[in-house]
This record gives sequence, C-alpha cells and structure tokens, in this order.
Amino acid sequence: MEASQYMSRIELLEKIEETREFMVNLGLEEGFTSENTLLVSKFLDELLNKLDQISIIH
Repeated sequence: MEASQYMSRIELLEKIEETREFMVNLGLEEGFTSENTLLVSKFLDELLNKLDQISIIH
C-alpha cells in the first residue's frame, strides 16, 4: 500500500477516514497488536503524513 502523491485533499481525507474505520474494525476482530492491524496503522500514518505535507504547502 502506498499513498498516491496525486490524490486531492478531499480524496485523501476520505481515504484516511476509510482506512481508520477499517483499522478499528480489524483491531476489534484480530486485536490491536495483530500484524494486519499494525500494517494498516502504518499505511494510515503514511496517509496522515501526506495530509500534513499538503497542509504545509498550502
């Protein structure tokens, strides 16, 4: 999974919310320290970092 550098801010916010919800549900099913949950968490971090970069530029 990689955060596209060409996503619009709105698309990025939608993807962040979708990923956050998925991560929480996965954490409830598999545990918040499961390998899968941690992988999704890292992807969410990438998305949040991308949002931060966009916010700094604009």
